[in-house]
Amino acid sequence: MPTINHISDKHIKQEDEVKLFETNNGLLFTTKREVLVFNESNQSFEPEKTIGFNKHFAKAEILFILQDNDGTYWVSAVKIHQSFLLQLHLLIIIMNGKIFPS
Repeated sequence: MPTINHISDKHIKQEDEVKLFETNNGLLFTTKREVLVFNESNQSFEPEKTIGFNKHFAKAEILFILQDNDGTYWVSAVKIHQSFLLQLHLLIIIMNGKIFPS
């Protein structure tokens, strides 16, 4: 039977909804603020830095991440502009490290 470990971490607040996405490079965890990876050696979550999701999606909530067989990331996100009460839905493609807005 698998073991479940509960981990308290500064990157994940108690009220956070955490989404989990599997990619060719491992698991990605998202909150409304950032994309995280789990560091097994120190048993903590850290901001994702390899692809640059946090840089490219600052102030946006990632709804879905999919990586196809070619290694291209398909990312759906929503960005809310408080001053205008405007909600933008984004589909961004990350291919070979380059970003392509659709």
